[in-house]
Amino acid sequence: MSLKAGIDLLFSEYGLSLSRIQAQGYDGASNMQSKFKGLKTWILDENKSAYSIHCFSHQLQLALVALARDHNHVGNLFDEVAKLLNVVRASHKCHDLLREK
Repeated sequence: MSLKAGIDLLFSEYGLSLSRIQAQGYDGASNMQSKFKGLKTWILDENKSAYSIHCFSHQLQLALVALARDHNHVGNLFDEVAKLLNVVRASHKCHDLLREK
């Protein structure tokens, strides 16, 4: 219920309404998806048009983690990309150069 209260508060701060939601996307956590006490159900009680879908980006993440576990070179690629992102984030100059390229 605290998740729903938090969303209600956030929506009210920005002048938004749950009645205008067209969809809900979740990663499959039970506190979100539960048919009886999940956030999905509480929002659907207020707005029957707010259909719930499983978050595809989370499914992609799970697939990539499984792939990286079985193939070291894939895991190494993600490690190198993470290092590159850390360097770029730490430097405004690097960030601007990368954006230009």
